[in-house]
Amino acid sequence: MVMIGKVYFLYIICLLLCFAGCKNTSQTKTGEEELPVIDLEQALNNNSCIQLKLSEFVDSIGYIPLETNYNSHIGDKGRLFMTDQHIFYNDLMFGIDGKFVRKIGKNGKGPGEYLVARGMSADEQYQEFYIYDNFGYRVMIHDLNGTFKRAVPVSGFGSGVIPIGNRYFYMGDDAGYGPDMFNYCILHIGEGDTIRLKKTEKVKELSTSGTNNYGLGNSTNWNYNHSFNYYEFLSDTIYTISPLEEIARYVVKFGKYKIPFNQIAEVRGNAIYDHARITKISESANYIFFSIMLKQKLYYAYFNKETKETQAGIFNEVFINDIDGGPTWLFDNSEDGSVGFYYLTPEWAKENLEIMFRKNEGYNKMKSERLKKMVDQSDEEDNPIVYIFHFK
Repeated sequence: MVMIGKVYFLYIICLLLCFAGCKNTSQTKTGEEELPVIDLEQALNNNSCIQLKLSEFVDSIGYIPLETNYNSHIGDKGRLFMTDQHIFYNDLMFGIDGKFVRKIGKNGKGPGEYLVARGMSADEQYQEFYIYDNFGYRVMIHDLNGTFKRAVPVSGFGSGVIPIGNRYFYMGDDAGYGPDMFNYCILHIGEGDTIRLKKTEKVKELSTSGTNNYGLGNSTNWNYNHSFNYYEFLSDTIYTISPLEEIARYVVKFGKYKIPFNQIAEVRGNAIYDHARITKISESANYIFFSIMLKQKLYYAYFNKETKETQAGIFNEVFINDIDGGPTWLFDNSEDGSVGFYYLTPEWAKENLEIMFRKNEGYNKMKSERLKKMVDQSDEEDNPIVYIFHFK
């Protein structure tokens, strides 16, 4: 009997340990465990950034001049985004070599045409291009050959649709008003169904206070390592988002620089008074990067994932381009997050490239000469040169 009691006791202990282990696993998945803190308040207080060399997270830099002709001239307004096979500027499609392919979609009121494009995106897996027409409350779907396929009606007034896999899409809300305001929703583009709608208590409070949600425009998103990530302005939390759930990754600490909740309606583009606003987030294997407006000045900050340290400084003092001596702007991530990019207009490059070369030290002279030659051979009215960061 004593032996049986001991065995039974050990069995109960093992069960409890198993339950405890299961509970810990659940906490990790739902984000209930204590999250790493990205302390932007302290970094902005110090304002003495340890300069980060591009070679610490970038393996190489490439240059892709976008072809310029009558049909492909992009002008000066719009959004550039990349997939692993194409470069898009609004609805203009270029090959990964910069050669112009075609224009997709057409503005108008006819079949397959859109009134106002609130956002555009592409999905190489399904060979589709998406135009969110927020006046028509619909997503216009074309194939990558430019053929219109169908229009999917959607409810709500969002900021565009971004593919997150298997025809699921993220739609943010940065222009809502009143009871229709939301944080974001997940759509399935097949039928236009809303799979999941996030509407936090703070958003509900905003929606009943008679204000708009300009503050939600401070939420931003990016792709990295084939996952979609989202910074939620109201909760200062970074999430990875999938169709059925969100998993918290980091907490962002703004402290005294945080815009008070009752002043959100006053935000117009840049940060107000002494409060900070994140305007862009990018990511590499070892770092998360932030572009921040504070007191009408632009700051860059970076968080080291390994050491958990955060540094911040005036934007042109944060990075050293020790690869080709060129610009040191904060990049965007491609649609799958595998590369970073921004673009240089020939006009800007002709005026500023030599300044960049003098600012940066220890770079590869042969690579800088290649960039300079490309700029010199371009006309100021030509399409931009896409600057590619291949991550380590």
